[in-house]
Amino acid sequence: MASTDFTSGADTATPAPIATDAPAAASTDAPDWETLRPPRSRFWHFAPGLWLRGGNRIEAPAWMRARLRFATLFHYNARNNVVSVGKGFSSRGLTIRFTGSGNRVEIADNVDFSGEIAIVGKGLCVSIGARSHLRDAKIGVRGAGVRIGADCLFANRVEIRSSDMHRIINRANGKVINPPRPVEIGNHVWVAGDVSIMRGTRIADDCVIGIGSLVNTRFDEPNCVIAGVPARVIRRDITWKR
Repeated sequence: MASTDFTSGADTATPAPIATDAPAAASTDAPDWETLRPPRSRFWHFAPGLWLRGGNRIEAPAWMRARLRFATLFHYNARNNVVSVGKGFSSRGLTIRFTGSGNRVEIADNVDFSGEIAIVGKGLCVSIGARSHLRDAKIGVRGAGVRIGADCLFANRVEIRSSDMHRIINRANGKVINPPRPVEIGNHVWVAGDVSIMRGTRIADDCVIGIGSLVNTRFDEPNCVIAGVPARVIRRDITWKR
């Protein structure tokens, strides 16, 4: 834009900025787009069960079906997944998330479950037996399923994973050394709070898992107290009551 020199009557042009190769200083008012940019493949790639499509379905008593339609999220390419819930189900907060096809969540009669279930893969199953109570539990399934027996009691913040989620590879032969493996928890098992149950774990009937334990192997002997990091049998020939 031209400016006028009122003393001489001549117009003088405002000098143009000198071009340089140095980048301009970032404005302090500009947003940091790297931090604001949402992560890939998150919530908005999922749709609640209000709009069932692709063969996905929810099987539950009528009064519970409506609630589960809000609580169940299907990835946009999820197909033929099923949530099946028996009578007497109760929850204080539940999210079920499907990525993949042909997967199932099977919850038997009179179960009280609060927490999260996430399934990634094809043809996988999470099953919870009758009269089991789980509070603030997190179940992550990828590549292998999870089965929880009847009459189980889980305290707060129990986490179950059938996969490490990321692969560890032997550099010598290229083989994966931590493949997914199923998790099986028997009937009448009491799991105390803040326990992690990892891939390949099996817990026999009528066992107790101590608080804060890390369980990552098979325990085929029933009626045991199992505790520690990593967990081991610390007492035998026991039972427990609610």
